[in-house]
Amino acid sequence: MTILEVLELLKSIAHDYKTLETARKTESAFTRIRKMSFPSALSFMLDMRKTTLQTRLNLHFEHNGESDPMSQQAFSKLRNNFDHSPFVTMHKALIEKEYSGAYDLPLWNGYHLFGIDGSFLQLPRNQEMYKAFGTHGNKNQCPCAGVSVLFDVLHGWAVDPIITTAKMNERTECEKHIHFLSQCLPHIAENSIVLLDRGYASQDMFKATSENPSKSPHHFEK
Repeated sequence: MTILEVLELLKSIAHDYKTLETARKTESAFTRIRKMSFPSALSFMLDMRKTTLQTRLNLHFEHNGESDPMSQQAFSKLRNNFDHSPFVTMHKALIEKEYSGAYDLPLWNGYHLFGIDGSFLQLPRNQEMYKAFGTHGNKNQCPCAGVSVLFDVLHGWAVDPIITTAKMNERTECEKHIHFLSQCLPHIAENSIVLLDRGYASQDMFKATSENPSKSPHHFEK
């Protein structure tokens, strides 16, 4: 996909009323005219410039021809009106489009190359995070999230990211990635190689990759 195609797809999702209807936490959210609309808020959050939030807000409003920018406190309040679902929708739409077969994707000796690995992400120390995610390790006092990713090594895309609790089992999440690849992208799975480290090897893993040989990816340990 070209950059313009990506931007057009993201724009169409951001302006789709169904996206707002699914994401907003209350029915009254974004029903009044605000300083920043729902599509603008999504566009702003996709701008990942490495600077302070207030500087980004100033630049955003300057770019849109407004001299009175929103404060970071006001933006944080606005952000609490909707959940993360718009970004999940955008990611799924991009993956579906990019791997639809309409584009020439980079291959290695005729194969797609994917890697799977997991890690843990430290979260802010508050009771909500402790309750939702828990902690990792016996002596760790900081809330953590488990993160597992199916990554297209040649293309540089995170194809199937998973965020779960600190009790994450990497093999279980790996099986979910294999299932996603074989069920959602079968035309890709049947012509792919998945790279895993030695910690993933198990009878269940071999079973997961061989239940449907015609559509399941090959796998190699490293």
